[in-house]
Amino acid sequence: MAGRPISITQAHEMTRLYVDHVRNLPVHPVKKTQYVSFTLSDLMNYLRQAEKNADEIRIYLGVHSESSQNPGRLTTILWPYKDGEPAAGAYVEGKDGGGGGEGFPPYDEGSGNP
Repeated sequence: MAGRPISITQAHEMTRLYVDHVRNLPVHPVKKTQYVSFTLSDLMNYLRQAEKNADEIRIYLGVHSESSQNPGRLTTILWPYKDGEPAAGAYVEGKDGGGGGEGFPPYDEGSGNP
């Protein structure tokens, strides 16, 4: 069942299987991502703001463009949704510098590891 806590044992097994998968990918080692981390204070600040405009957070996988600082690297994108659509609404100045008029902004730029 989705959307519920899982056991630590299950989480360890799932991440172990993913790490094995990543190790076997025919991708340059600097582009392999095992996890993405965010500081808890930054993430909680973002989620408190998203909560005002969204009823769901979708976690997407994405790849940085070749023109970025981390070309080809896998990342996660937290994207607030409201009623099945990307959330709209004001965003207070924060991690990404504001909403840019495109609705409530998705959240990225965690630290890719290793």
